[in-house]
Amino acid sequence: MAVDHAVAEDDLTEDGFLGGRITALQSRTGFRSGIDTVLLAAAIDARPGDAILELGCGVGIASLCLSARIDNLHVTGLDICAKSAELARRNATRNGRRFHIHVGDVANPPDALLTDRFDHVFANPPYQRADAGTPAATGDRRHARRESSPLARWVALAGRLLKRRGALTMIFPPDRLPEFLSAAGGCLDTIRVCPIYARRDGPCRRLIVHASRAGPSFSLSAPVYLHHDGRRDYTSRIEAALRRGEALAT
Repeated sequence: MAVDHAVAEDDLTEDGFLGGRITALQSRTGFRSGIDTVLLAAAIDARPGDAILELGCGVGIASLCLSARIDNLHVTGLDICAKSAELARRNATRNGRRFHIHVGDVANPPDALLTDRFDHVFANPPYQRADAGTPAATGDRRHARRESSPLARWVALAGRLLKRRGALTMIFPPDRLPEFLSAAGGCLDTIRVCPIYARRDGPCRRLIVHASRAGPSFSLSAPVYLHHDGRRDYTSRIEAALRRGEALAT
């Protein structure tokens, strides 16, 4: 079921990404895209002309970051919140792009989406399980952070919509990996996992996971560190991804 919230212009901020190459409208009080969104886009190994699908696209930031790096992508998005979907369309236009945005849930996607097939599907799914914590007060923030459909539904839909040689890329906390692997077992058999750490002496905060149908295999990539040890500034490869829109090998 789609979540419909009208856009209040005084609730919007205009924010820059990739060193100002992209400007986008976001809700001041709802979910706001951050580093996870940009790193997800940097990790996708797409090519010019590819058809891509962002599940839970929000206001379109990841798709915009990917489109800024790779020309001539055919971009489709799906989001449960009509307010976010409207902003994704507006953000695409203001950045000189054309996105095809659907409103709907991954558990019950619109029929028009199910007829398409994609070279890449990617997502930054809600990281809170439905039974975890206290729900956020606003609808778009709640649906961005707390799942309304289990992760398995996201993976199953991606597997259904990928072309034969297509790839799924997701970013999520490490405790969701067993759930992802269980879900992928029915449709995707080649898994590559890249751990993301704030610093070398800290815990793993996120995983970037790639999955496809290239034959049964599991591999663990070298870790990515966001910051230099004992410092607050980003490492050079993270700076390149966040500020200059360069690819991040994961």
